Amino acid sequence: MKLCSALLVAALVVLSLKGCNHNPTPRSSETINSADLHIANNITTVTEPVFSTLTMAKVKELAKKGDVLGWSDFEQYESQDIGSGLYILRYAIDADYCLLIGGLPGSDPLYIRLVSVTDHDDCIDIRTDDIDAFLSRSTTSDNVLEDPPNLTISTWNSSIEAMMGTTSWGYDKGDGTWSGVDIDCLHPLDSKEFMPALQITPSPYSSKSSLDAALFFDIAPDAITVCCWSDIHWGNISAESEDVSVRDFTIELKNGGYIYEVFARWDSSDKYEGTAYYSFYAVPAD
Repeated sequence: MKLCSALLVAALVVLSLKGCNHNPTPRSSETINSADLHIANNITTVTEPVFSTLTMAKVKELAKKGDVLGWSDFEQYESQDIGSGLYILRYAIDADYCLLIGGLPGSDPLYIRLVSVTDHDDCIDIRTDDIDAFLSRSTTSDNVLEDPPNLTISTWNSSIEAMMGTTSWGYDKGDGTWSGVDIDCLHPLDSKEFMPALQITPSPYSSKSSLDAALFFDIAPDAITVCCWSDIHWGNISAESEDVSVRDFTIELKNGGYIYEVFARWDSSDKYEGTAYYSFYAVPAD
């Protein structure tokens, strides 16, 4: 009986020693995979770039670089791509001016223009022209316009002047009285023989299947809307039009032949005011 007790005690001691392991193997849930550790140590946090707003002071500073001024000088500033074919980046500066940079991919900019928001034709290339002299000039909005401004439609390789239609216009004669005129014209769908045609050619510099067209007024209007009709509706003035969205005086032309009508309103000057309709025909080139 004593022998059995001794053997039992010895067995318990052996089992206890086996359980005392100072270097235990980690449980499966605690195992650290070396590959996982390597991945964790090499995780890169990706953040969206933060762009700043271009200021007139910065434009003047950059303009000192002259002809060597390029695309990369403006990479840190917030811009909007308004081009189709040509790269055209628009940088908002303030309520009165913006900067337009245009050119071909992989080449130096064709132009870097400081542009009046109220008149896109009132501009200078900051690489060669005097910015302060440009800013000190009287704005064209101070002049009296006796007739509605003209409208030019431009794509990456062609331009036409739109046909002016129905208008209502008034201006200050400078003697305390106003002069005005109202002209009623044919509906665009009844004007096929007079309608200027814009030949649409796909841009070799763009992967887009559609083509953008820029609307350039002699004096930019305060409001603008655009609609269109398929050319299957020539002569049918009761045909329903389609709305066309306008972004920064740029529209996306539809595929195929379409007649476009532009309505513009000027009402912010104290020397002239009025409305005008314009139209043009955009058709794929043969």
